[in-house]
Amino acid sequence: QLGEKAPQNGSTTCAKCNFGEYGNAQGFCKSCAQGQYQDRTGELTCQACVNGQVDAQKASCIPCGLGKHGRLDTSISNELQEYFQIKVIAQELISYLRKIQDFINRPALLQTRFLDLLLGLNENRKFEVKGIEVSGKILGVSSNGNLRVLIEGKEQLFEQKQIRFLFD
Repeated sequence: QLGEKAPQNGSTTCAKCNFGEYGNAQGFCKSCAQGQYQDRTGELTCQACVNGQVDAQKASCIPCGLGKHGRLDTSISNELQEYFQIKVIAQELISYLRKIQDFINRPALLQTRFLDLLLGLNENRKFEVKGIEVSGKILGVSSNGNLRVLIEGKEQLFEQKQIRFLFD
């Protein structure tokens, strides 16, 4: 049954899965994954070692000493069977935030970049206004949310349903 294995091929009796193992299929035991342990015999699952280090036999989780921490177990690490060091993740996050710091410090720059990516800011585009095809250049968005478009040298404001983008 689950949590037990046949000690030898052809055995008619079974033994409980050892420390550091779990019964994943009838008659078979499997070693606990990295970062997991099992301190009891005959179990169906292993336990995560959250703040400590698993011993070589995967039979116990040795707590970290004062002022130290172990690998933090997450659903990602369980799924991928990989562990991520918080220090490395923090350094990558800080590096990314430094790259986008201009956008954070200057909201107008963020809005301009957003409009550029979303709408094609300052590019000649084709639109349909009141059933007529027109060409123009998007200048931005007004403070009340209207689209600012330069058509035939004149800036015009459009609400959301008054203008339609045309694509070739």
